[in-house]
Amino acid sequence: MKTNLLIIVHSIDVTNRILVGFCKNINRDFFDIKVLAHDGIGGKEKDLSDIGIEYAVANGDIEIIAQAIKKWQIDAIFMIRGGGYTQLQFEIFSRARTINPSMVILENNFFGRYDAKSYPFIDCSLQVSKMMLNERYLKEGGQFNFAKVKILYHPVDFQSWDKINITESEIKDFKNKLRIKDSDFVIGKLGRPAIEKWSDLLLDMMPYLVKLVPNIKFIVQEMPDSRKRRVLKSKYKNYFILLSKTLHDREVALFYKTIDVYTHASKIGESFGMTLAEAGAFRKPVIVSSTPKKDNNQLELIDHMKTGIIANHPQTFARAVEYLYKNQDIRIQMGEAARAKIENVYNPTKLAQQLEKLIVETLAQKNQAVDPSARERYSKVEYYPSEAEILAYKDEYKKRLKQEFGKLSIWECLINYLNRPRKFYFKLRDFAEHRFGI
Repeated sequence: MKTNLLIIVHSIDVTNRILVGFCKNINRDFFDIKVLAHDGIGGKEKDLSDIGIEYAVANGDIEIIAQAIKKWQIDAIFMIRGGGYTQLQFEIFSRARTINPSMVILENNFFGRYDAKSYPFIDCSLQVSKMMLNERYLKEGGQFNFAKVKILYHPVDFQSWDKINITESEIKDFKNKLRIKDSDFVIGKLGRPAIEKWSDLLLDMMPYLVKLVPNIKFIVQEMPDSRKRRVLKSKYKNYFILLSKTLHDREVALFYKTIDVYTHASKIGESFGMTLAEAGAFRKPVIVSSTPKKDNNQLELIDHMKTGIIANHPQTFARAVEYLYKNQDIRIQMGEAARAKIENVYNPTKLAQQLEKLIVETLAQKNQAVDPSARERYSKVEYYPSEAEILAYKDEYKKRLKQEFGKLSIWECLINYLNRPRKFYFKLRDFAEHRFGI
């Protein structure tokens, strides 16, 4: 007897590796999986078809969604969403409970937004990080009860990345195409060109970095147009390699294989940080900045001086790059530690088992029929992080906020202080670009 599980997403988006990661790893002996995009398609449909997952697209029509739930005789819903109230998602929860009063409803809340109106329908809210739970969800009004609130990290499908065989010859050809010499030290950033996701820390460090590492090359895929123009007018333009966004996993893998260190900074921080995790899967240490006033899960994902480095100023960020450039053994050790963490903490199989356990236990609590062998199997699976680990992170986070690669000199502090008006100017420009497209 299988449990009919419906995974609901906004769209089957080309970047939705989370959806595919769960679909590939949930145990089909116990679960019959269907996927529903409540709004539209986006590029991952073939991935679902290749693994035999039936899907539907509702285009915002609640009646199509309700009919799919009835047709597939759904026992449990797992909705991957940003959290917060939306009318359509509220209607999905409400209609699902009307169709089946014992329906198990779970959310994977990747922005940590508390939705008071939908909360009575949700059996368990699964946050994507301890940071987002403590610093977002609870501060927005959510209550911590381990029975109803847990952590379920995003799966990082390192096994699929491993299957993409990138040869040394391909890397060499790629470097030649980009005019990267064998002696060059290569850093890189991958992401969408949204101005709100960009931080000028990555540009402001360059005057310091080129003095410390003259053979530096920085691959950025992609960069906001306003910053492209700025880079191309600067005297540092020859150190940058600006690439367009790619939708192909092989090209993404080639990017990660080519760089020596992954570098990342964002105005709004990371609620999870998938590219940081993927870099770890490719054994690349990550240098990243902290964003205490925004999402800041990068501090949870990256262990300072173990799997990467936290650096918050142009000077210290440049020195962190230099440190890994000059210390190859440490760079390799950090890369291996990053990979080990991905395999252990963000392992798709382990995370799928935790989700399966939660569904089985919740069905049992609702006195619904559950395969006895499934109950036996999942009794041995432990939730990670545990309730105690979640609560302890509040103090751990305060410690991580103090992490920084070295200290600034008095002169450097003065320079950064004098640059504040310039940074404020660009902040206003960026707001106009983000809000009005100016």
